[in-house]
Amino acid sequence: NSPTPGQSEVSRRPRIQIFFNRPVDRELTEWAFTISPFTPGVFAWPRADQLVFTPKGSLLPDTDYTISLTPVDGSREKEPYELLRDRWSFTTGRARTYGRDIQPLVGAYCSTCHGSNGSAAGVPLGTYRDVSRYVVPGRSGESRFYTFIQERRHHINMAGPNHSTSTRLAIIRDWIDEDRGAQ
Repeated sequence: NSPTPGQSEVSRRPRIQIFFNRPVDRELTEWAFTISPFTPGVFAWPRADQLVFTPKGSLLPDTDYTISLTPVDGSREKEPYELLRDRWSFTTGRARTYGRDIQPLVGAYCSTCHGSNGSAAGVPLGTYRDVSRYVVPGRSGESRFYTFIQERRHHINMAGPNHSTSTRLAIIRDWIDEDRGAQ
């Protein structure tokens, strides 16, 4: 299962995946699937033994979610449920804010160039007000702050010792998309 049972800090835009040890009845399985708190979403079946549920919109921050598959009634066999952990929970990550999550990234990776004496001082990023000029709340793909970071020169600056920016980019994307650029 994904997210895994007990996992915390799960993205608020997860793909919930259930893998079965053999093909299952799609209609029955979708009917038996529940997520609590209730969240609308869509089902997909990449394979006959894999269910993917994608919520419509973001999940609530810092919330315990429970996924379960409940057998329909006594007249049907419990398949696919007998071979499945039929209930598990995970916890979503907290809401992102500029002060707690974004400002430390800007300070660590942007301030050298975008500070008052830097080579990109014409595009200051020292305050929430500075950064928010380049953010379209709820739309990271249209936010210059997010799209410019993905350019090679900015990407390299944020890479750090393990050459990965994925976690940092996800924090910024979540702050823009899910938390609408909250201060």
